[in-house]
Amino acid sequence: MAQGPEVATYTNEPENVPQDRVRLEVGDTDCAVAFLTDAEIKLCMADEPNSVLRAAAKAAGLIAAKLARRINFSHGPVKKDASQAYDHYVDLQAQLDRKASIEGAVPEALGVTIAEKETADEDTSRVQPDFKKGMMDNPRSGDAILNDPNRPITY
Repeated sequence: MAQGPEVATYTNEPENVPQDRVRLEVGDTDCAVAFLTDAEIKLCMADEPNSVLRAAAKAAGLIAAKLARRINFSHGPVKKDASQAYDHYVDLQAQLDRKASIEGAVPEALGVTIAEKETADEDTSRVQPDFKKGMMDNPRSGDAILNDPNRPITY
């Protein structure tokens, strides 16, 4: 198979081949009727070298741009609605952008250990919480039952 600028390839190895992952994300895996050439996929990846999802979002945008030139038509019972495909790729681009924006995000748990919690409480440069466990306890009330943290809660 001679490779030129109009060639589209898919090796079905998206876990190993970033170009295949971009094609898979946008659904452009049928090389016989591919929307994007290999050169166009590589351009998307060059524009977004740190994120395959952002490259896929860019690819979806390129496909939408190509589809925007197509028109809807009907002739008798035959109807072709090109705007549905365009809308799909515009929505896909937005969806991939959202996925890429949280890619690599990791929640952070602070004060997991007692030592971390005490250190955080003593650090005056940190914003202190407005609420703390036991803040409503009244040691002057003399009511040991109400202040007992092990007492059952009744309603």
